[in-house]
Amino acid sequence: MSGRCGAFVPFDGLLVPGARVVDGTLVLPEGHSAHFAVGAGDFTDGRLDLGNASIAAARGALAALVSYAHQREVGGVRLIDRDSIDEDLATQLGPVYAATALGRRLRTLRAATMSESSTSTTDFALLVMLAKPLLSDIALSAIMTVHDDTGAHAHLRANRIADLLGGVGSIRTAEGANRVLRVVAGSRADLRHARLPGAELSWPGADILIAREDGIAADRTAGDLDRLDAAGPEAAAEMAAQATAIRLAAQAVALDLADTTDPTARQLLEDVLGEVTLTAILDHGQWHHEHGHLSQEDLSAFRTQRRAHRTRLAAHARLLTTAFAVPAIPRAPLFSANYLEEYP
Repeated sequence: MSGRCGAFVPFDGLLVPGARVVDGTLVLPEGHSAHFAVGAGDFTDGRLDLGNASIAAARGALAALVSYAHQREVGGVRLIDRDSIDEDLATQLGPVYAATALGRRLRTLRAATMSESSTSTTDFALLVMLAKPLLSDIALSAIMTVHDDTGAHAHLRANRIADLLGGVGSIRTAEGANRVLRVVAGSRADLRHARLPGAELSWPGADILIAREDGIAADRTAGDLDRLDAAGPEAAAEMAAQATAIRLAAQAVALDLADTTDPTARQLLEDVLGEVTLTAILDHGQWHHEHGHLSQEDLSAFRTQRRAHRTRLAAHARLLTTAFAVPAIPRAPLFSANYLEEYP
């Protein structure tokens, strides 16, 4: 499988500069043709950079939404005071924070693997194959939410939202399309050993995330795709990769939490961790119930816990997006302290 399109392009009378487009020297007898094959090389660094770029775009978009929502009034009520906007912010801030934590941890890990580390280059490549689709998909969801909540403003090029959407859309297909990367990563024999160094799998709900990974692996080994509700082996591989990627993002937040002493920051990181973990569980609640991991009472309790996390995340949306430290963007009204004054 390939995330790239291929092409056969014939040339007649092509002039090649002395420095050459591609390094090397070629001499062909007159009247003969040749077939060129260029190796893809290692895309790992590019995939990591693209994933981090996409989530940076999402942080910027969410910061714009929070600024706008504090200013915009409809029917005498600010958008930030509407529960529908609160819900959007809560459901997007958690994943974006977790994705940011994962991307940052992988950058640090990459620096270590370039010198000396317990994580091999092969292990790191797998981590990035899992992370790039997750980060860019989370980014797309966040920016689309901002696009919808800011209405016509999102369609104006000055506000950059359309550009952010286009960029993240391209990232999702660059250096290996997201679906392709998930299938490849999900087919790896070492998938279940993917770990971030130093992360203990001990936060609330971690055991259930791992139970899903183990359950998917067991059903795939048994060839029971019906129990997975998977269309085929590639769909099952995608499921496996996604389950592991989400667990890695939660691990990254758990690591940040362990490194944090400020009480407010710790509470918000606990809320991020709870939102990401519980949503991953509840999204597959019926699967967990059928596999004997959770009762309906457990699932109901988890929904109550998640609501508490979301309430606190929404209440601290301004603080959370201020921490993104999004730089000022000239002539972009949505990013302005007074969006109306920015319009000509």
